[in-house]
Amino acid sequence: MKKFLGMALAGAAMLALSGCAGEGVDNGGGMDTHFLTDVNGVGIPGVSYDCSNSSSGTTGPDGSYGFETGGDNCTFRFNSHVTDQPLYIKQGEHGAGVSGLYYSCTYDTGSVNTPYSGWTGSHGHIKHVWYDAGWVIDTCTIRY
Repeated sequence: MKKFLGMALAGAAMLALSGCAGEGVDNGGGMDTHFLTDVNGVGIPGVSYDCSNSSSGTTGPDGSYGFETGGDNCTFRFNSHVTDQPLYIKQGEHGAGVSGLYYSCTYDTGSVNTPYSGWTGSHGHIKHVWYDAGWVIDTCTIRY
């Protein structure tokens, strides 16, 4: 009986100490800000975006947008801001590029939207396959 009671108490203690990803528990997330910029480092304002775990809206006058670290997916829609220029993700308005982010984009060839994906380069560069061919970007999703 004492052995059973001891095991029950040990099990209850393990459950109590293990916790869960609820209120007050740090699971690696938190809000941060990045900047969507052009090849010259100028922020791209007014681009519609929607982040799966945090915020949505349009990029600020400096290209800023908020997201949750550790698992957010932010989709940018360029319908009202057609761009045929290279895109960059920066840590600050004039900061370093964010490398190693997975992205999935589509570009419009005039008759069909074509998907492509990859990882941001050393300067936060999103490969611009559409630029060389004169095609325009439609949407891009960045995985954090």
